[in-house]
Amino acid sequence: MKDGVVDRDGRIRENDKLIAEMKEIIMKWTQPIQQIFKSLRRVPRKILFLIAAAVILIVIIIIAAIPARINIATVEVIRGEFIIDLQARGEIDALNSTNVSLPRMRRRQSSLKIIDMAEEGSIVQKGDFLVQLDNSEALQNVDQAEDNLANALAQLESEKATIASNMAQLESELESQGYNYQQAELSLKMMQFEAEAKKQEYELNMKKAEVALKQARQRIESQKIIDRATLMRAELNVRQAEAELEEAKRALESLTLRAPIGGLVVYKEIFSNTGMKKVQIGDSPWPGMPIIGIPDLSVMQARTTVNEVDISRIENGQNVIVTVDALENRPYYGKITRVAALARREQSTNIKVFDVEVTLDSTDGELRPGMTCGVRIITGRIQDALYVPIQAVFQREGATVVYVMGRNGYRMQEVIVGAKSSDTIVIREGLEEGDRVCLRDPTIPLETIGAEGESTVQPQSRTKRTGSSRSNEVRVIMR
Repeated sequence: MKDGVVDRDGRIRENDKLIAEMKEIIMKWTQPIQQIFKSLRRVPRKILFLIAAAVILIVIIIIAAIPARINIATVEVIRGEFIIDLQARGEIDALNSTNVSLPRMRRRQSSLKIIDMAEEGSIVQKGDFLVQLDNSEALQNVDQAEDNLANALAQLESEKATIASNMAQLESELESQGYNYQQAELSLKMMQFEAEAKKQEYELNMKKAEVALKQARQRIESQKIIDRATLMRAELNVRQAEAELEEAKRALESLTLRAPIGGLVVYKEIFSNTGMKKVQIGDSPWPGMPIIGIPDLSVMQARTTVNEVDISRIENGQNVIVTVDALENRPYYGKITRVAALARREQSTNIKVFDVEVTLDSTDGELRPGMTCGVRIITGRIQDALYVPIQAVFQREGATVVYVMGRNGYRMQEVIVGAKSSDTIVIREGLEEGDRVCLRDPTIPLETIGAEGESTVQPQSRTKRTGSSRSNEVRVIMR
């Protein structure tokens, strides 16, 4: 506590000393000014006003003539490896994915309306529930098929009973005709010693009995053929009813979609009146349309597009850096594995683009399909290059210049530029490593820079300045 008091008193004495020294300096510098003011008391006011105006004007001229070194940021010219890349936007996706599609219904189904779905982003195992479609109509079809089967079975039993009854009657008739034939045969034998006329009568009766017996047998055989056909038709109706019931049950079961493999649930996009949108409860997609994807998260890729004017710079095997927006621009590395052979038109801009796929070398388990990402395709390298930020390069009267800062201010220096990116450009001639250049035009007042805008600097050759229009942003990595 005592030491604290001593320190505090010491600081007070030191401050008092500094204040006294400052007062002495102020008095020393203000004495000439006080003398001037004393002498000016005898000068008329009009002359004083003229003198004051002249002093102010001189001060303004002096300030304007001083090089604008204050508030001008500078940067050092760097020499190193210059890596050119093509930047685009893309979307993360799984390299391999299993799609779950709506069933293709054989029976007529008025609609396939979604009434329930597993939550997107949830993890499911094989056989877990995914989607429930409206099954009210399918339940009615099952009930109708069950009724049809019951009717067919009843008809089969009825036909069997009728066949059995008819066959019993025919067999009874056959038995009766057989008995009549035996009686006629016996009577004929007993008439051997009777008159010839009487004998002929009995022979005729026996032939009639024989014919009747034969006809009874034929009726049985014919009825058996008819009964077999009737029974086959009834059994066929039963089998058809059973098949229709099985189909109705399969159709009902197909309206509950289950996971064919384990994985992450990802909703697919479908067509709607307003364009493409993710599927949701209440939608009625077309039969056979994929509505859910289950991606394999062990191997991921980035899908992007490249404008047709840049496609000549893109090829399979090029290194790519992918940064994911949702993961704080965490970098992932990969290579181009597919470049579309044909261009297509983007619906929103009507610009022709080529689809490009990038397979990532590895994944950490946090990547999810549908994440937005930046895609940086490395298209070239320049060894031992001088480069500066592009905002340090300006166009003046047809020449490309920079403003080099020195001890006595800045000087304008014409340069020849080379490869460029959206924020950095190669200096081929005009600067040396270690030079410091202004990051804004020092000849333009600071308050007017926003209205002046920025000039575009294109790569130059020694004989001709050329430019090109790029839709994909070209960027550079500096090492």
